[in-house]
Amino acid sequence: MENPSQDDVTQMIEHIFARVDKMLADNELDPPGDQTGFTELLRLLFSADDSGMAIFAAMDDELLVLLFKLYDERRIRQQVAPNYE
Repeated sequence: MENPSQDDVTQMIEHIFARVDKMLADNELDPPGDQTGFTELLRLLFSADDSGMAIFAAMDDELLVLLFKLYDERRIRQQVAPNYE
């Protein structure tokens, strides 16, 4: 997708986070507590097929750090206000 809008990016990130949450729930795992755990979780999530592996390989460290920060902030908000989206 060339030049995605801010809404497109937000939807993509939320979709990734929903997949992470589902993977954690399906495997009865706690959320990752650090950057390394989150990165490994994403690697596992995207390793299902060649397309996913290519997407993960294209993620640079800066993007992975940002995604973890957003995921962790979202997780904390949900702990404080479980019905918050």
